Amino acid sequence: MVGPDPRTPRRVTGLTLALRQVGGETGMPLPAAIAAARPPRRVEYVAGRMAAQVALHRLTGQAALVGMGPDRLPVWPEGIIGSISHNRQNAVALAACARRYHAVGVDIETLMDAVTAREVLPVLGPVGAEDPLNLTLAFSAKESLFKALYPHVGFFGFEDARFDPPCALVLTRDLSPDWPAGRRFTVNCRIGHGRVLTWVALQARNVAPPSTYRSAMVICPA
Repeated sequence: MVGPDPRTPRRVTGLTLALRQVGGETGMPLPAAIAAARPPRRVEYVAGRMAAQVALHRLTGQAALVGMGPDRLPVWPEGIIGSISHNRQNAVALAACARRYHAVGVDIETLMDAVTAREVLPVLGPVGAEDPLNLTLAFSAKESLFKALYPHVGFFGFEDARFDPPCALVLTRDLSPDWPAGRRFTVNCRIGHGRVLTWVALQARNVAPPSTYRSAMVICPA
């Protein structure tokens, strides 16, 4: 399970996060590209889609199947946006109401060892403390932001967002008129059991911040 982090609100209106252990295949229909992949990739794909079904059911009451588009991005039901991520042990899915949220992204990473941390440091840029936990957090946060903004602005690099401890990102260049340099993003995080989970949820412009910050974290057994 992912334990609560004191920096992360426990409950968010119109937003649901589900985590599932990566396990055996279930007979779920697979896109051709995934069906032809190696078994570990198929297992990770299925775990991610099952987490997405749980997140959707929690959010809408219906557990629709999330497909894969030609660009390999998840295809969500109408009126829903979302994001899926996995490491070797867990898959996580974030689903949100499109009326309330403009962009969302989620990422899960295994805590880096010291060797991996040294390897990724040049890619991440300045991150503050250079210990494995902080570097894993910075890497995951940038992945979450990329997943949130990619559908709107296309590809951009890790160097285009500076990590601002304890858990925020600041754009270092203009990505679009809506996402100018200097724009700051709060990144939600949960840390525990050898992994780092981060997510970015950007509210739609016509939605006022809720007076009660409510969401759900759903932990699903394998």
